Amino acid sequence: MEPFLGWAAALHLEGCLSRRHHEILALRAAHNCGSDYEWVEHLGWARRAGLDAQDIEAVTRGDGPSDPIEATLVRAADELAVDHSMTAATRQVLLEALGPQGVVEVAMVVGQYTMLSMLANVVAAPVPGGDQQ
Repeated sequence: MEPFLGWAAALHLEGCLSRRHHEILALRAAHNCGSDYEWVEHLGWARRAGLDAQDIEAVTRGDGPSDPIEATLVRAADELAVDHSMTAATRQVLLEALGPQGVVEVAMVVGQYTMLSMLANVVAAPVPGGDQQ
């Protein structure tokens, strides 16, 4: 796991996405995978990144926070979960807002938390603290 953890830390701490955007993607990936473990793990990070209860509820619902870019991030996470790609319209919005590196990082973050959610589900990882909201 050590090589993966180094990569994950670099993506989280040195990526081009804001922490807020990173956590929106992490939460939506966890939600899409039904991973209570990853969801709870990222609630604290999301709150520290500035997401409030309304933002978190919007991520859960799937419409995303009121910011149009953040709503597009939620849509991108959903498209990646279902189609393993983004529509041209979603990609274009993200390209204009985040640049090519940001679009690549969106796919990497969603992929990373999808994989971790799958792992947590497979090993039946206990939910930290049992707090899901």
